[in-house]
Amino acid sequence: MKKVVACTIVAIIAVGLRAVDYESVEINLQIVGSEIEGLTRELQKLSKGAVPPAPIAVDPQIKAGNAALIPIQNSLYQLPRENIYQLRVFAQVDGASCGYHALKNGILILNAFIAGDNVTERDRYLAQLADEVLYQSWLDKWSVLIREKRKSDDGQWLHGYEIEGLIESKVPEKLEHRPQFITVIDNPDWLTKSEPGEASGLLEKIITVIKSYQNNPNFRHSFLLANSREYQDQKGFVRGTWTHWIAVGVQKVNGKPQYIILDSANANRTSSEHVSELIKTLENADLDNLEIKISPIDSSLGTIATVLDKIGTEGFDPDKVYATVVERVNKIIQLAKEKKWQSKAAFAPYKQKLKEFVGQLENLVIRVYGEFATNPEKKIKDLQDLMKQIDALK
Repeated sequence: MKKVVACTIVAIIAVGLRAVDYESVEINLQIVGSEIEGLTRELQKLSKGAVPPAPIAVDPQIKAGNAALIPIQNSLYQLPRENIYQLRVFAQVDGASCGYHALKNGILILNAFIAGDNVTERDRYLAQLADEVLYQSWLDKWSVLIREKRKSDDGQWLHGYEIEGLIESKVPEKLEHRPQFITVIDNPDWLTKSEPGEASGLLEKIITVIKSYQNNPNFRHSFLLANSREYQDQKGFVRGTWTHWIAVGVQKVNGKPQYIILDSANANRTSSEHVSELIKTLENADLDNLEIKISPIDSSLGTIATVLDKIGTEGFDPDKVYATVVERVNKIIQLAKEKKWQSKAAFAPYKQKLKEFVGQLENLVIRVYGEFATNPEKKIKDLQDLMKQIDALK
């Protein structure tokens, strides 16, 4: 037992020491701290018997209670044997705002988890899931940030990276919504596929979250999942169109998991394949024997693949598709120049995939030449320049 504990502590410290990516240092330290805290409690159990679950470390202004499962009394849908529940939330009235709704729901369920057995705080957050006034107040602030970032009057149809930007903003105040507690997965296929640009292994940014889930008996997190084949209109959900976002709150209390789904359409998601894959990944991922290949380059390629899938679908906007793909291609080129890959051989399939995407976009511009709001001739020239930059990458 002593050897196991010593090795575990050394491994935990090693995780913290090799965190040279300063954007993830805070997350790594959070995970390290939670793992050490969980290990300490396990040792206490061995020597003194069971101890009550400890509160999560959060901002001082947030009133955290001891860890406690959410009491499910009036769930909209449920699979109790799997500990999967779905709660009713304020329903969206248009098909373009689901990203804002999912973020609002993810923040509220996270803070309900944190409140734990502080019943007053917990029930307030749960009640706010159906609060239209609260949603509108957050939306008003969030949409301003999105329009300013886009330099556009259009604040709808959020991309994953835009939601991540909102998570890092100061809205809402006095609630926990730091990135280490909320993970955006804008292509859930990353959890299962293995093609370059679609996925290789697991999404890099959730590896530390999976470690925490598997090692910490008391865990709280929100996931925002996108289904790129689906959107909502006034008649319901339509396949093969824009992305629909949902929130999935995940917590463990003394090792017992609880999964709470929140969908602004209030459609039954308890058997959703994406929710199932998320749960399987959290519970079963063998991180010791997994080659993790997903990187910021994979993330951007995944976004490009998702956007290009929208070509020809209802609501298709060629200018928006072009702008998003070009923005992501430029990001990949910059990452490649900074050598954010392990070797030349490892980068080769990504380079080929990138060239395929740019070629696909060029074909789109030629095919719908007259549908662009701005100069399509310049777009073709710019794409040819991008292809040259890709060819020059070594």
